[in-house]
Amino acid sequence: SALNVAFSETGDPARLVSRGNQIIKDALGQQKGDEGDSDDGLEMGICLVEPDRMRVTFAGARFDLIMGQGSEFEVIKGDKCSVGYRYVDFDQKFTNHSIRLNPGQRFYLYTDGIPDQVGGEKRRSFGRKRLIEMLKNVSHMSLVDQEPHLKRTFEDYQGSESRRDDVSIIGIMPLG
Repeated sequence: SALNVAFSETGDPARLVSRGNQIIKDALGQQKGDEGDSDDGLEMGICLVEPDRMRVTFAGARFDLIMGQGSEFEVIKGDKCSVGYRYVDFDQKFTNHSIRLNPGQRFYLYTDGIPDQVGGEKRRSFGRKRLIEMLKNVSHMSLVDQEPHLKRTFEDYQGSESRRDDVSIIGIMPLG
């Protein structure tokens, strides 16, 4: 796949996102600006976890990382640019965020289908604020034990509303 090619070329998350952008634009014929065959792309986030260096490096293309420790949570914002689309420069650069790794820290990557899901009594988006609250409520649990609680909370909120997008969340707790 395109990402496997990009990953084999560099271990740097920001360069990997940039290279992924180039590979996708080439594969879809979108390096030609307005003359491209299509206008498709995606959001992506990449974490490089280095326990031996006590560091996590994150780069995101319209993709954020949630970092939590105990009841304290913080959003590490990715760049405001997607990858692949015609409007994105072929040589678009992305930003690395270097985070000092502390014992017990957890990191969450999630697709936009979670905050964008409509539901609840007022038929509003789930939102990032509610997502962080949901993660805080299960922060005392292991990542494995969090899964059924997160799923139930999300599905209860969704109710009878149709799912508009994919919904995925990955929890990472580095061992060190």
